[in-house]
Amino acid sequence: MPTHTIVKSYQIASGLLSGQEIVIDDTELNADLLLAPGAVNVELDLALVRAKVKALCFNCAADCTVKTNTTGGADQVALVANTPVICANNTEVLALLPTADVTILFLSSAAGGLFSFRSIIHEGP
Repeated sequence: MPTHTIVKSYQIASGLLSGQEIVIDDTELNADLLLAPGAVNVELDLALVRAKVKALCFNCAADCTVKTNTTGGADQVALVANTPVICANNTEVLALLPTADVTILFLSSAAGGLFSFRSIIHEGP
């Protein structure tokens, strides 16, 4: 079964707090797409039922806007360069994507860069 490990840490001058969460389920959906500078509404075809997603991550090497389902974006996520947006459970997924199941992503980035999507999904009974 696919396994993803989500590592979280928080550091201050006096020390570091860190931990990890392991997410295991029957399906993995991952994608990488290199965005050219000036990319506007570049399509990434992937579909997922939000209620079945156990964990997901969006990341881009540059600032990027992720829109779901239409170029108007049923849901939109603003990514800051090299700062992943991570959902470690289904409650976080539903908060990040509150409107609708995903049928396609539209990606826009002025600087361009590698966009990465990672997820663990429960497809079984």
